[in-house]
Amino acid sequence: MLIGIDVGGTKTKAVLFDEQGRSVKDITLQSAHPMCATDEQIVSILEQCMLDDRSPVVIGYAGYGKSAQMKEHISSLVHEALQDRNVVILGDIDTAVYSTLQEKDGITLILGTGSIALYRKGETLERRGGWGYVLGDEGSGYVIGLAILKHFVKQADHRTGKDELYDAVMHHYHLDDPSQLIGRVMDEGKTDRTGIASASVLSSTYAHLPVIREILNEQADQIAEMLSSFGTLPETIVVTGGMIHNTVYMDLLKQRIPQIRIADHPQVYGCYVYGRFHQMI
Repeated sequence: MLIGIDVGGTKTKAVLFDEQGRSVKDITLQSAHPMCATDEQIVSILEQCMLDDRSPVVIGYAGYGKSAQMKEHISSLVHEALQDRNVVILGDIDTAVYSTLQEKDGITLILGTGSIALYRKGETLERRGGWGYVLGDEGSGYVIGLAILKHFVKQADHRTGKDELYDAVMHHYHLDDPSQLIGRVMDEGKTDRTGIASASVLSSTYAHLPVIREILNEQADQIAEMLSSFGTLPETIVVTGGMIHNTVYMDLLKQRIPQIRIADHPQVYGCYVYGRFHQMI
């Protein structure tokens, strides 16, 4: 048995896997990321992820390894929560590649709150994207959500006519007045990336609106450009992340890159694959 934990910017998912990679037990909790929770909350969430008393643990942590300070901070919290457990901490990029490609070469395309493409060729891993919401994240939930909210702001300012999307945003963020949106997507002057990205769910329901179709087409073009920069594309291109649930968007991507397919397993499955490869179970 092995416990896999996927810590993202939106939620924490823990699964107890058996030797064949089947889910025995699982739990979904709030994010245990330092950008989203206090140290005390993180320790409590990780403790709740211990779905049995003895199994080794593999954790895929968003942003782990991007800076020495963040890596040290996450490591100290994990070891405080898990005590003497046999535990391995990976970046979420690593678990995404393990869950999508397993033993094969190919491209993993992660489309969640952010975006990144990783091309594995043997022992090498070539990257496109992953620059974050200030410099990049094309095709991501954040960029799509932001485009929707910018359209909403123009409607609220009477710079363009209101459509169904206006009422949908008001309802989605529980707004009594449009100006309240600022507080919903900013926290003490900091951008709430997940709060903005959550608006991207509206792009599926309202895909019939011309403005939504324009947003999705533009972002699909950005992803196609990102992938084409690798040169000749492999047969295996697997997309994972929250945006895979937007069927309209996925269809637009497949029109541009026919070999794209949606991941068979959630990202947390990469923890099991890692554990199997490294004989932890």
